[in-house]
Amino acid sequence: MSEHFENRKEEVALRRFAAVNFIEQKLREGLGVVEAIRLAALRPWPDDNGRYSAARTLEDYWYAWKRGGFAALQPKSRRDEGAFRKLSAEVGQWLLSQVSQHPEIPLKVLYERWTQAGKELPSLRTIYRFLRSKG
Repeated sequence: MSEHFENRKEEVALRRFAAVNFIEQKLREGLGVVEAIRLAALRPWPDDNGRYSAARTLEDYWYAWKRGGFAALQPKSRRDEGAFRKLSAEVGQWLLSQVSQHPEIPLKVLYERWTQAGKELPSLRTIYRFLRSKG
């Protein structure tokens, strides 16, 4: 996993923890869980330049923190990370052969031709990502 992604996971967890900490503070002040979460949803996290979260989302964070501590607040990695969900190996090979046969034709034009011919393909963006990954 990249260092950038690890840093991002920690930033997200810290933002979530700030909200959870606020909820905990309100509970210590005698408010109920529902009211504490509602108040937390009315402000951005972690500060005025942060993001707002829905009460239901904050509730999920609070329960996750109760069960698993700080680590439970980190976003989970996707199981299919780095893989193209809509691009089979067969389609990938076909794309590589088509693009290498017609290097002078822009990919957008080729894509338009393929879709007009009835070829089932993923989005153009997915194809660009795939080709970029292949050099």
